[in-house]
Amino acid sequence: MTLNTNKEIDWTKHSAAVRLAVIPTVFVNRDSTTEIEAILDEIREDRRLFAEPTCMIITGETGVGKTTFLKRYRDVYGQSFRDENQNQITPVLYITLPARATPLTTAQEMVSQLVGKEFAKGGLKGLTDLAKKHLIAQKVELVICDEFQHIVRTAGSVQTYQAAEWIKEITKDTRVPFVMAGMKEVTAIVETNDQLKSITPYRVTLGSFYYKQRDEKTEFRNFLFNFDSALPFNEKSRIGSPKIADAIHSVTGGLLRPLNFLLRKAAELALHGEHEKIEVIDLYAATEQIMRRGTITGKSNPFTKLLDGGRETKNAA
Repeated sequence: MTLNTNKEIDWTKHSAAVRLAVIPTVFVNRDSTTEIEAILDEIREDRRLFAEPTCMIITGETGVGKTTFLKRYRDVYGQSFRDENQNQITPVLYITLPARATPLTTAQEMVSQLVGKEFAKGGLKGLTDLAKKHLIAQKVELVICDEFQHIVRTAGSVQTYQAAEWIKEITKDTRVPFVMAGMKEVTAIVETNDQLKSITPYRVTLGSFYYKQRDEKTEFRNFLFNFDSALPFNEKSRIGSPKIADAIHSVTGGLLRPLNFLLRKAAELALHGEHEKIEVIDLYAATEQIMRRGTITGKSNPFTKLLDGGRETKNAA
């Protein structure tokens, strides 16, 4: 699912505008997301083979990249289209739940996505029946509910059980598997309903990139090298080299959200500066922007030490 910018492309023949448009689309899988992607493919296939759907829980703290990964999965594998009979087909339905969501507001969001906002009116039963109808009619193979913890206030409450019962009813009646993603409270919601629990064997946690053991450092550096290779530059900056990787992890804590922001912003600055690749000065400037945004606090800019007398080094290696 990594964006594969052709290595044979001569990016100097493309305008800065074209190259800038490529940067936000760069996505690189990590080991854990590759495994999750394989499970998602499996449960979509299993619904054709077994009487009951297989559901999944994905948990992780804010910033680890759950939403980025799930939206990317939807974009790559689940875009809606019209079949030869002009019927709407939606392989993957992605919805994100707002704070204080309920089964009613969730049903409204599902109907809005499947049919249109103008149809998302009425009571829970009518909306649920309409959602079920179109999940089947549009041949939905997977429903992703992001920020699922918002559907209840307190784990173990009556509302929690009712929410879990509602999800169980939809998935069993339609045989469409659900992925419930969000904070750790998601697991507690599923645990309140024995039937939903029994059809939810897959439970994975996305974390930040750890950076202590050798294999952890190798995974992080490989991610950086792959990201670098996907950028619209002819030359590679080797941002996965040890000193640069150390500094990048120090700034971002290994969290995907600030990591993506740092690398994409550095690439943009490199293009604006007419650099042939990301330079240390670009990483320094991007880090300054992250610090001003308050994404990280209480840290000094580690790229300061990598600047030579106030001038950027020739390479990021």
